[in-house]
Amino acid sequence: MTRWKHILVWTLLLLPGVATGASWARSYVRRDFLYWGNELSGSRREACRLYSSGGRLVFVSQIYGVPEDDAQGPERLAYFSGDRAATIERAREVYLQVAQSGAPSVDFAGVQYARHFAALSSGDRQWASLIVPWWMLTAAALSPAASVVWRKARAARDGRASGTGAGDPAPRPV
Repeated sequence: MTRWKHILVWTLLLLPGVATGASWARSYVRRDFLYWGNELSGSRREACRLYSSGGRLVFVSQIYGVPEDDAQGPERLAYFSGDRAATIERAREVYLQVAQSGAPSVDFAGVQYARHFAALSSGDRQWASLIVPWWMLTAAALSPAASVVWRKARAARDGRASGTGAGDPAPRPV
């Protein structure tokens, strides 16, 4: 493999890990919010929230019914970011929706998932939330690069052990 191809491959392998690591560090200083909505079948809509703060990435989804004559439509894509003091109200909104989704039915290594259904006078509602620690996302993003390094080290070790010369050092000139 040429030098430039080697550099390109390693850049592509490490870029997701660097990006998630930077997002992980950023989550301790700033809060980031991403909102969007979807039109579902009939008069049902879905409101989605993605929230990064305190070393965690939180996804919240709420499915709800709307009147047939509602012309507003689903929420548009929106992004908000700010320091921790300036985003307190938005954070409360996300925490309220996480609380509405109920107690986590899955809670393993910091990953939490919860789902709740409710029949209200305004129609049925469903809440779902997923909380994933940024360290886990960073580890998953770095795993392809770690796998390549591990396989190369193993191949070099196996080459030396078998005596094929694949991993043997070059002979010294006399």
